[in-house]
Amino acid sequence: MTTKEEAIATLRYLVANEKHCRTQKDIEMLTICIDSLDKQIPKKPLDVHLDDWTCPNCFSECNADEHRGDDYCPICGQAIDWSAEDE
Repeated sequence: MTTKEEAIATLRYLVANEKHCRTQKDIEMLTICIDSLDKQIPKKPLDVHLDDWTCPNCFSECNADEHRGDDYCPICGQAIDWSAEDE
């Protein structure tokens, strides 16, 4: 089974190789796929404080009271990895 990381690498190869992407629309569609897959890979939040944390993708500050422990950023949908806080 292909991992998300492998799929992203393959899509990036296709975008970089002109014979696979004949039009700008092809490049744009593959770039959207790459961005969507990348958001599904959990990343640790940035600048975690008592009252807020920052999304590692869109850099939005999220209210910790409302969104601490959420699986996804409420702004962009980036999957969030809270594992360090659970330890």
